[in-house]
Amino acid sequence: MEEPRILIIGRKQVVIDGLIATLTAQGRNVTGTDSRDEVTEILEDEEIDLIVLGGGLADDVRSELSTYIKSIKPEIPIRLKDRIQGPEGMVDMINKIVAGFSNGTATKAH
Repeated sequence: MEEPRILIIGRKQVVIDGLIATLTAQGRNVTGTDSRDEVTEILEDEEIDLIVLGGGLADDVRSELSTYIKSIKPEIPIRLKDRIQGPEGMVDMINKIVAGFSNGTATKAH
């Protein structure tokens, strides 16, 4: 199965860039942003299979982004990163999700 294209949306681009570097080195197909305008551009220009909202985003921002994304791309699943593990937990979370895509336990529809 082809590697799913993942969009990470977070609070700090410097953290997102580090996650992208780590995940890309592991063979993941990942992009990310901390900008709503960029979210719109990415969703318009790229085929995204999964969106992960970072734990550093405030609840109201996560809710607003989820609503916005579902209004324009309802077929893309959205996962919320927990706040317990911090940014370093994102790598493990994404690897587990991708494993689910690969073995069929995760679906591309939310």
